[in-house]
Amino acid sequence: MAPARKPKTPQPMEDGLTLRQSVAMRLQGKFDGEVSWKFGHASFETDRSKVFCFITREGHLALKLPQPRIAELIEAGMAKPLCMGQRSMREWAVVPDPESATTLKLLRAAQLYVESLPVTPAKPRAARKLAAKKFSAKKSSASRIAR
Repeated sequence: MAPARKPKTPQPMEDGLTLRQSVAMRLQGKFDGEVSWKFGHASFETDRSKVFCFITREGHLALKLPQPRIAELIEAGMAKPLCMGQRSMREWAVVPDPESATTLKLLRAAQLYVESLPVTPAKPRAARKLAAKKFSAKKSSASRIAR
């Protein structure tokens, strides 16, 4: 059995801020938006509290954009896909230089994209569990029929 991994603790730089905090503060000065902290990352949100970008551990910027635009950026070598564990997030890309003029334009595009998405009411936790149970029941009955 492998030893449990220690969570990575952000290391303060010489000014007492972590890399993410430092990048977030500089970016906030260039981009008119509020920074919040979600899931341990400095995040920018829309007025409806939807995250459209966040700063990674490495100080890069993860942006939410439409899939075709993500593909263009990756193909042009301007961004990399955002991977969470083994999963590649389809509407997210990581831009290595968070403070370039191009990145600021992408940041505004990400904000507009997320603001344009329809508002879907959140399901209560019990409803999500019930839906997951129904899905797994359908899946298991379908596999029995296929045999």
